[in-house]
Amino acid sequence: MAGKKKEAQLQMLVNNETLWEEMLQNKGLTVIDVYQAWCGPCKAVQALFQRLKNDLSSDEELLHFVVAEADNLISLQSFRDKCEPVFLFSLNGRIISMVKGANAPLINAKVIQLVEDERKILAGEMSRPVLPELVLVDSDEGEDVVETPEVPVEDIYNVMIIRPSAVEEERVEEIKEMIVDFGAVIIGEEQRFLDDEQIRDFYDEDSNKFDFEEFVSYTTNNPSYILGICLGPPVKESEDEKKKDQSEEKESQPEEKEGQPEEIEDQAEGNEDQAEEGDQAEEEGDQSEEPKEKEEKKLKSIRELLKSQGLIEVCDLIDDAQKARKHLIQFFPYFAKAKNLQPLVERTLAVIRLDLLQGSIESVLELLQKEGFVAKMQKQLILTEEDAKTFYKQHKYYDHFPALIEHVSSAPILALCLERINAVFYWRYILGPTATDENPTSLRDTLGPENCRFNQIHGKDSLQDLNEEILFCFPYEHTVVLIRPHAFQDLRGGIIRKIQENGFVVSHLKEIQLTADKVEEIYRALEERDFFEDLLIHMTEGPCMAMIIGKENAVQDWRKLAGPTDPEEARKVAPESIRALFGKDILDNAVHASSTKEHALKTIELLFGDIDLDSEDHAI
Repeated sequence: MAGKKKEAQLQMLVNNETLWEEMLQNKGLTVIDVYQAWCGPCKAVQALFQRLKNDLSSDEELLHFVVAEADNLISLQSFRDKCEPVFLFSLNGRIISMVKGANAPLINAKVIQLVEDERKILAGEMSRPVLPELVLVDSDEGEDVVETPEVPVEDIYNVMIIRPSAVEEERVEEIKEMIVDFGAVIIGEEQRFLDDEQIRDFYDEDSNKFDFEEFVSYTTNNPSYILGICLGPPVKESEDEKKKDQSEEKESQPEEKEGQPEEIEDQAEGNEDQAEEGDQAEEEGDQSEEPKEKEEKKLKSIRELLKSQGLIEVCDLIDDAQKARKHLIQFFPYFAKAKNLQPLVERTLAVIRLDLLQGSIESVLELLQKEGFVAKMQKQLILTEEDAKTFYKQHKYYDHFPALIEHVSSAPILALCLERINAVFYWRYILGPTATDENPTSLRDTLGPENCRFNQIHGKDSLQDLNEEILFCFPYEHTVVLIRPHAFQDLRGGIIRKIQENGFVVSHLKEIQLTADKVEEIYRALEERDFFEDLLIHMTEGPCMAMIIGKENAVQDWRKLAGPTDPEEARKVAPESIRALFGKDILDNAVHASSTKEHALKTIELLFGDIDLDSEDHAI
């Protein structure tokens, strides 16, 4: 009996859609053993799961194991009538990976890696990567699962340094376009000053080929441009292509045949004389084009491309694959944890003085969008003097600190949380110099007034400071979701997925039958409205799903995701909002959204009792 009890504690049974949806609310990693009723769960991995649970006991809240019966779950119908064990990996409610077969070493490695990464993300030691979700679909051809595509191991990754001379000549964009046209993908880019150690390490094989010390001195004092490049696997020639190339090469060479009759040779010479005058120009033209076409076909590497364009003297690559990977991680650290070397999306913070802004907020957002940024959160703030001192604490030892505090607390500011690949560097790059310098192409100069003593646009280059500042402007909040009775039965799964896809963490979830007293308490601000009695009847006619969700800026962002209260209006102005997608009319509008943080917390206490929300784990 003790053994069965231990097994039940180890793996939760999921055999209906409600339990499946609840399982997807788990924080951290959930390992799902997909089984069919006729054969049961995979016994071969039980000992492994128990060992992992014991070894990672300090991460108990981040690691869960379940067994899921495919016969009763629509989401797993593609696994029915299969005899091979299948293990799915759900990370914060999203299926992101799969292992077929009882491959204990691979399962073990995946679990340890994903839990370790999640622990570091929660501690603020690394940014959360954007992981594509695994799509489970039916197929008549036996390929029932479309797995997240991974970069083949044969893909060629490299680092290119564009030397300062080419940067100064503004040839970076030209070189980038050439690389992209060649078929390569730029997976990271950054302009930076290389230090002495980085230069000597990267160019260690070339230190004897030129005046290296002079080169080091020049490069450390001028900016280089670093590119991370993925070229894809080498293209293997088919046998027919090889034979064609050999044939063309053979035809291009003069043939010498022994024993050829003299009359045939004479006739050939005569024919050549007759054709010489008429065809010589055409033949020369064909011959001049043919080598060019063959040269283009033979360009199979970035190095050959650079040579063909005369850029090999200003662009440097590493030929050894291991060294290239090392330098890729050195220059772009966010690749260190990405086994398939996919670039990770970073967050950065933009703070803009609204009264000094040249143009509208919409024009600024449009400009940022053109630069590849997505504004994930935005908020207008008025900083008190104490807030400003906290926000700009790194300046407190400078003489200008009092004037700076007065400057930033004297008017409203717009805070934007921006996302983009390599966002931290690129935001600083397009901001341009500080207020003491001038650059007519920088955002500070474009969007701000002339002769401003302080920067009217703020940006940080430290990830740790950024996390603190983002949380300062967009503190982690909790709010409440009520899925209304008409949407509870059939629509709650889609609504919950939509909430999670938008970055919310669901920390508490339960089915609840509201009483009239509780509805009156929640909607007290509406009790004088004509439709209040109808609302009261509607909210008590069946069960609701109550949830506590959290993220930075949760209250405002949840109201935005919920959309306008009238679904018809929502479909016009916010077609991707929950009420636009799942609402019927102004009463049956799918969900409830609290208007303020205070109202959200009061509703949470009403529905869930006294909960210590501050102790809840959440991602930063």
